[in-house]
Amino acid sequence: MGRIGGRIFAVPGVWSDKPLHAGDQYVVFCESASSRATVVLLESSTLRVAAADEVLADVELALTSESFSLPNALRRLQNRRSSVGPLFGEYISARLDEVMFQHADDFDRVMSFLEAPGLPERFRGLVVGNVYSKLLAADPVPLGFASRLAVASFRIVALPDAANLRENLLQTYLPNLVGLEGGARSKSADEVFAAYPRDRDDAEQTLEKYQGDAAASSLLAWLRRH
Repeated sequence: MGRIGGRIFAVPGVWSDKPLHAGDQYVVFCESASSRATVVLLESSTLRVAAADEVLADVELALTSESFSLPNALRRLQNRRSSVGPLFGEYISARLDEVMFQHADDFDRVMSFLEAPGLPERFRGLVVGNVYSKLLAADPVPLGFASRLAVASFRIVALPDAANLRENLLQTYLPNLVGLEGGARSKSADEVFAAYPRDRDDAEQTLEKYQGDAAASSLLAWLRRH
């Protein structure tokens, strides 16, 4: 903290909002070639400081995941999916290039993890958003990747525990993915669902529940277009 006159203000920096009390534990993220604590704690090399009880479990998950491919790392978490947090979501997002856009089977496994019920919303929303960012930035991409992401998106829309992500999927992500908005190549429902005919029927039933929403109605019209 600093003081000007009679006013106390927070000094800008990664430590500025962190109380320092005896027994407090923090995880420090830094850029340094040394592991010495005196170097790690330098403001110039410190990227982030977070309370240990908020991020330590995610850090440990990330460290143990380093020995595995991205799909296998996620497969190992099938029974622990409810425990993953946003920091681990950042870690998974940083590894997405491993499966985009050459390894369709690996991408499918990542999508299977993201579309399954029981994931924390912040984790799912963060990773799905980053998948969309990478795919739309690289468009046109192989149709199989765009199709698999669209199918996963409609499956997520149908989940009762994905309410916060549903709005983004219906109003922004899906319309941009299929070319109803934005600059991505236009894709017909026939193209997108060619390998997933049952999912097309399921998506139609899901969208019918949200026909009062303009974006959902637009997607429904796209879905029924032949």
